[in-house]
Amino acid sequence: MAKQKVIVDMEIVEIVARRIATGGYNPRTMERYLLSDVTNEDYRPHIINHLVEVYGWELDADGIPRESN
Repeated sequence: MAKQKVIVDMEIVEIVARRIATGGYNPRTMERYLLSDVTNEDYRPHIINHLVEVYGWELDADGIPRESN
């Protein structure tokens, strides 16, 4: 069975990436929003790309984004 196509809401991507990049809070846990909180496999790559492209984060050897120094 083919994977169903999912429409990703880029406004959600921007909001989550901004919260991760600026130390904002995850409204579900009321703790700092971390990339590991993003469990949706459709949204995660878009959020990573946004962190790299907009916030200048770099990917480490494992492809995990890290804040640039």
